[in-house]
Parts: sequence; C-alpha cells; structure tokens
Amino acid sequence: MGILLATFAFTICAVAIALPTLTTPQDHAGQPLRKRTAPHYDPSLTGPHLDALNQSVSDSLLLALTAFNTPTSGTSFGRYFRPSDSDIVHRVFQTMIDTDLHQAIDPSTVGPPEFTDITFYDGDSPIYNECASNPGLIAFPVYQAFSPSGPDTMQVHLCPKFFTLPVPGDVSCDEAATWSTAKPAMVYQGSILLHMYLLLDTLTRRANAGDIIGDYQGAIGPWEAMMFKNNAKTKTPRENADNFHWWALEVWWMHRCGLGEFQDPPQDDGTAGGQPYLELPGQ
Repeated sequence: MGILLATFAFTICAVAIALPTLTTPQDHAGQPLRKRTAPHYDPSLTGPHLDALNQSVSDSLLLALTAFNTPTSGTSFGRYFRPSDSDIVHRVFQTMIDTDLHQAIDPSTVGPPEFTDITFYDGDSPIYNECASNPGLIAFPVYQAFSPSGPDTMQVHLCPKFFTLPVPGDVSCDEAATWSTAKPAMVYQGSILLHMYLLLDTLTRRANAGDIIGDYQGAIGPWEAMMFKNNAKTKTPRENADNFHWWALEVWWMHRCGLGEFQDPPQDDGTAGGQPYLELPGQ
C-alpha cells in the first residue's frame, strides 16, 4: 500500500506572500491572545480557492482544538494509540493550536508560530507534477531545508481534488448518524490541512513528540492506522500522521453531532485507491 502524500528532500526556492494578521481575541480575563501567525500563500491562490483555503485553515484549528479537549480514555483513542501515547498526543494538538490550558481559543485567529514555515500553493510546482500525474491526489508536501541546523519549511501543494472535498457544513448530522465506523465521508478540507501540519517537523519538535511524525507505508486510512497501532514493532502509532488524523476526525464528528463511539473500521474502509486518498505508485 502506498502513502497519501509524496515526500521530497530537495532544496527549492518558493515565492510566498504573508496573509494579513487578523483581529486578536481575548482570553477569559480580558487579556489579548497572540495574533495569529499565518501561513504563507503563494500568488497562485486566488478567488474561490483562496477563500476556501482561508476557511479550511480555521476548520483545521477547530479540529485540533476538539482533539485537544477530548479525553484520551475513550474507545476511539485506544483504536489508534496506546495509553502511553496520551500525553504526547495532547501536546501535539496543544502545540498546533498554540495555547495554554486556561486560554479561550478562537480558531479563526490563533495559530502556531510554525505556520510561518508553511507555504500553500494551488496545484503543482514547475518541478513537481504530482497533481497532473495523479488526478485523485489531494495534496502533497515538498520540504525545504535552509541549513542543517536551521528550520525546515514545507510547501503544501493543493491539487484540484482538494477543492472538491466537503467542508463540515456540507455534511448533515443526520447523515453522520448513519455512520457506524470511520469512513471517507468524514474527511474534509480542514482535516487534510491538519494532516499536513503533522508532517511539519518544526511543530512536532516543539511539542516534544520525541519522534518525527510521518506518513508510513501501508498506514493510511482508519483500518491501516488501527493496524499500524496494533502491529507496529519498530515505530509507534504516534509516529504516523494518519493515526492523529483519524482519531481527530472520529472525536470531531462525535462532538459536532452528539454521536456515540464508532466501531472498529472494516478492512475495506474505502480509503484505498483514491477515495479520498490516492496511493502514489512506487511509494
């Protein structure tokens, strides 16, 4: 089985512009929270795609906040992680929303400082043609290292398929109530962005995750993520991005729609072959 996102280790140049800083929210004591550290948007992102990405960044942080606020004692957490992973998993999501426990969070205005290490692009780059070569691909990252000791940065290329994915409001809770297990219909644009943040080493290092989080071969989709947790010998489930992604998705839909715990996903979980993931040949 392949991986969701192509990973490259070449050093390349990127043209980027910063998003404007948004209004600073207040905490419970009326003190201003830190203004959002915005990711960079390439000029290729304009019009409806730019609007969609702005909304999806907010949705991704709300997803991270929901995961952070969810106890790790439930069946869903145990499906994707081990009990010893609890503190690290919470630290990763806390770092992603960049907050202390006492702060009130507005996901539309708060983000981690590591967001400055991300540049979003609409489609392929002049060097990499993964979107054109793989019509079912959602997105792929390209890593850029300024120096061996300096920060890594990540270019995130959003393929046309990304913009066909739903946003949370497109799916009714009546529909969600028919789901007994995790499935592709849970995935939305913001959750794909959250998956991408998990691949950003500068963010996960600040979370003291201990291990670099990546996309491991054969560990994409809820069934495979669950099997990765059950069978991992040299890697731990907290090293695989889709284990975080699917736990966050399950608790998000449970919270949003007042649902009970989901059952274990079937082996044929619908994520192989391009819905919603494309497995890149040779990966």
